Amino acid sequence: MKKEILFFDVIFLCLLLSFTGCKKNDNNSSVSPIVSIDPLDLVKDQPAARLLSNVTQNPLYTQRHWQGVPSIEITEKKHLVVAWYSGTAGEGAGNYVTVAESPDGGKTWSKNALIVAPPDNGYRVFDPGLWKDVNGEVHLFWAQSKGWWDGKGGVWTSLLDFSTDKIQFSKPESLTNGVMINKPIYSYQSKTKILMPVALWLEKPTPVKASGVFVVASEYDAIKKTFKIISRASTIPLDNNIRDFDEPQIVGLKNGQYLCLLRTKKGIFYSKTSGTNKQWSKAASFTAIEPTADSRFHIQRLNSGNLLLILNASNERVNMRAFLSTDDGKTWPHSLLIDARSHVSYPDACEGPDKEIYVVYDRNRNSDKEINLARFNERDFFERESKAILTVIDK
Repeated sequence: MKKEILFFDVIFLCLLLSFTGCKKNDNNSSVSPIVSIDPLDLVKDQPAARLLSNVTQNPLYTQRHWQGVPSIEITEKKHLVVAWYSGTAGEGAGNYVTVAESPDGGKTWSKNALIVAPPDNGYRVFDPGLWKDVNGEVHLFWAQSKGWWDGKGGVWTSLLDFSTDKIQFSKPESLTNGVMINKPIYSYQSKTKILMPVALWLEKPTPVKASGVFVVASEYDAIKKTFKIISRASTIPLDNNIRDFDEPQIVGLKNGQYLCLLRTKKGIFYSKTSGTNKQWSKAASFTAIEPTADSRFHIQRLNSGNLLLILNASNERVNMRAFLSTDDGKTWPHSLLIDARSHVSYPDACEGPDKEIYVVYDRNRNSDKEINLARFNERDFFERESKAILTVIDK
C-alpha cells in the first residue's frame, strides 16, 4: 500500500473487506459502520458465462417474451453499443444478455451481435452495464446468479473490441460478489483506481448482515487488460426497511466529495462523503427533485462540467425527464422531456461528440418490449420546449 494517504485510502484503511448492511436504527449520520468478513463463497467459484458472436438468427435469442434493463456506450464518433437482457418469460434462470451495435448514431442496428449466455440452464445473466475507460476501451459488466438470486450474485466483466466485423471479447473475469447495474467511476487520486457501486441484495438467502450497498475499489491494468479488486470496501448506510435492489450510482463533486444516489421504496435517496473523515453519510431522501420513483435512474458528469440526471419525475414509472445542474448538484433548474408515457424505466446514458447525449431505456417489458433510444444535445436544456428525439432499437 502506498505510504501517502489519499482520499479513498482513508476509507479502505478503516474498513475491512465485506458486505454487511447498516443497522436499521443507526442514527449516526456521518460514520459508516465497520464491516466484517464476507461469510459467502467468493463469486470466483461460479462457472463463467458463455460469450457467443455467431447466433444472430438463432430463435433462442430472437423470439423473446420479455426484455429490458438496457445500458449504452459510444466508442467513437457515432458508433453506439447497447446491451440489455432477456430470456424466458421474465427474470429468472435462463436470462441472457444481448448486445447490439449501431455505426450511424442509432439509425441502423446489428442485433444479437454478441450474446452473454448463462453457463447452464440453472443460472441467469442479468443487469448488464457498458462503460468506456480513459483509454477509450469499452467494458461489458454483468451480474450472474444461480436461479433468480442465490444469495451472492456476482459481478463479471469482459473487454469488447470493435475493430473487426464481429465483436471480439476477452475471457470473462469475475470481480466481486453482488450486482453492479450502473457505471463505475475513476477516483480522484488515480486514473487506474476505479470505484464500483455494488449492491448485495436484501433478499433470501443472503444473510441480513451480509447484504448492503458498497463502494468496491479496483484497479485496471491497461497493459494486461485485467482488473484487480482492492481488498477493502466502504459501506453506504441505508435503512433496511426502505431498501429495494439499491442500484447505486456514484459521481465525483468538484469539492472532492463523492455523491451516491440510491433507489429505495420511497424514491431516490442520496449519501455523500464528508469533508473531514471521508466516510459516507446515512442515506437521506433526495429532495432536490420531487417526486421520484422507486426505479433506476442515471447520473453522470458531462464534458462541460455540468451534471446530468435522468429519472422518472413521478411516483410511478412515467414522465421520464432529463435534468441539468450547473452548480454541482445543488439545484436542477433545467429539464427536458424524454418520454411521458407509462411503464418507461431504467435509463442509462452516454455522451458523444459536440455535446450529443444518448439515452436508452425500456418500456413495457412484457408487452411492447421496447428498448428505446432518446437523443438530445446539452444545448437543448436552454431552449424552450425542447424534447428528446426517440427511436425504437428493438421490440
